[in-house]
Amino acid sequence: MRITLEVADADALVERALAAGARVLMPVQDLFWGARYGKILDPFGHEWGINQQLKQQTDEETHAAAEEFLAKGK
Repeated sequence: MRITLEVADADALVERALAAGARVLMPVQDLFWGARYGKILDPFGHEWGINQQLKQQTDEETHAAAEEFLAKGK
């Protein structure tokens, strides 16, 4: 199970979590749904998704961005 948080600054939150003993499972990065997103594992074994929405997209924009993302092999 993963808990996902919507935050104002994903990078800053992950840095704070690392200082408190968390471990990065997926580095924070810009992703096709218009967000900066990463995953961490806290010292108690809970997995967290950290999402910072950068822009709102239509379904069509998200689909096109996903196709481009997947074509690059990420």
